[in-house]
Amino acid sequence: MIRRSLVLFTLLWCPPAFAAPVSVESLISGSLDQVPAVESARRTADAQAARVGIAKAPYYPRVDLNASAIRASGVAPAAPGGPAGDAGQAGLALHQLLYNFGQTAAQVDLAEALARVAAQQADARTVDAAAQIRLTYVQWAEARGLEAQALDQVRKAERLRDQASAFFRNGVRSRIDVTRAEVAVAQARAALVTARTAIEQSRRALAAALGGHEVDGEPFFPAVPAIAGQPLPRLEQAATDVHPSVGAARGRLGAAEATRIATERLGSAELNLDGLVAGRVRDTDYGPAWQAGLSLGLPVLTGGAIDAQRAAARQAEAAARADLADQVLQVKLAVDRAYLGVEGARARLSAFELARSAARETFSQAESRYRGGVGSIIEESDAQALLASAEGDVVRATSAYHQALAELVRASGHTGVEK
Repeated sequence: MIRRSLVLFTLLWCPPAFAAPVSVESLISGSLDQVPAVESARRTADAQAARVGIAKAPYYPRVDLNASAIRASGVAPAAPGGPAGDAGQAGLALHQLLYNFGQTAAQVDLAEALARVAAQQADARTVDAAAQIRLTYVQWAEARGLEAQALDQVRKAERLRDQASAFFRNGVRSRIDVTRAEVAVAQARAALVTARTAIEQSRRALAAALGGHEVDGEPFFPAVPAIAGQPLPRLEQAATDVHPSVGAARGRLGAAEATRIATERLGSAELNLDGLVAGRVRDTDYGPAWQAGLSLGLPVLTGGAIDAQRAAARQAEAAARADLADQVLQVKLAVDRAYLGVEGARARLSAFELARSAARETFSQAESRYRGGVGSIIEESDAQALLASAEGDVVRATSAYHQALAELVRASGHTGVEK
């Protein structure tokens, strides 16, 4: 019980220490590489890029070191019917692919296409992580704005309570005015506790979005990004050109095309050069050995496997082409929705700002009337509640507008901090 009271006291009476402003752009720029999801995607892309080297390996000679030791009786290397004999061999074996009608080139193209897919998927993860940081930062700024509004509400309620108490002591007003003012103070303090709780919650959400790194400072609503002023057709075109999901779909199409080409060359011949340089030991005799030759391989009967692989590859390529068209449509739809969301949020913000201006005027008049002994406390407390609601609406509408902007940046395929 005591601990709960201390927490409530801290939230209500202990304002946060002064902190320097911290921008969302600096947080995104300095923390994106530390987000585990982004790091995982980048590592995966690096691993896929390394596989390109594996695909290129057949272009280069392969040299193996071989060694063996044998003891035999009655079979080679021992003489038939003779005593047991020892034999050993050590040497270098060389294998070099000479020509396989583009099969290796197709495998390299496939590996490079898959590397591009992985890189685009990592970029998409980065865009999502940046958007999450931006959204949680805006929620933090909203909570700070609501805290400032709640503090102002507490001051106004306390001022009304003091005025009501003075009127009651002077016999001008009844006790009910004081009671009603005390209710307004309690409600304002409750709103302040709620706002400060939201600050802590949003800070922790932001820390999670930053990869577990705590952030200190004073948030503020960021500047409106440049893309917010662009017409919708230009936004759609730009998004389909640079969005990572479209890039990944293009990469998958490239991989499907490379797979089809590889399957078309499966029935081609393969020409190899093989060589061996070795030393052989039999009991006490030693003799050098070598061999070299060309080998040609050509599949003749495969049970229809090659034809089936070719048919599957063609269908996979058609599917990848359709997936690319679908990704373009989905990106355009996301941009459309985000653009309309920004327009709607901007219009709502303007309406709430007009309502706040009217509420401020109403409160000013009601406060003057009550202080002059003309108006009632109900009139001023209602005007005070109306103003608090209107100011809170403006803060929340501002937050909604910036969250809509964050979604537009994400839908456009950007992090918002590109150089």
